[in-house]
Amino acid sequence: MRKSYLGVLIVFWSFTFGWLCLAWFLSSQTGEASGRLSSQLAAAISRLFGLAPDNVNKIESVLRTAAHFGVFCILSVLATISSTKTFRKHNHAWLWPLPVNISVAVIDEIRKSAIPGRHTSYGEAMINVLGCVSGALAVWLAARFLTRRKIIS
Repeated sequence: MRKSYLGVLIVFWSFTFGWLCLAWFLSSQTGEASGRLSSQLAAAISRLFGLAPDNVNKIESVLRTAAHFGVFCILSVLATISSTKTFRKHNHAWLWPLPVNISVAVIDEIRKSAIPGRHTSYGEAMINVLGCVSGALAVWLAARFLTRRKIIS
């Protein structure tokens, strides 16, 4: 393995691990801190798009659901790309991080019951899992499209 390619792998895996740490940090916030952050973001989005203030609660609900999906989708994309770059000669390397990502997504939701003001939600756990699966499938579909177009080998 060339030294420069090893550097690329280190960068990809570092982004993956960094994203995992950020996700773990955000989900470790107390219910009060998490609610405050969501409310502030929803209010900012409402102001940015000139929406009525009474829409903030709806925006916050959508934002929280999108955050669950998005965080684990991005984690899955990063881990899947890292895996396929690391194990280039294996056709199914894109699948290898998926069980780990799904486990992290479910454990992350279960552990919230131990955080003040938070709770375990099986619905949110399923949204997390859906994000993981969607991220892996997105990488797989993009790779298939790009290889068929001869953009990547």
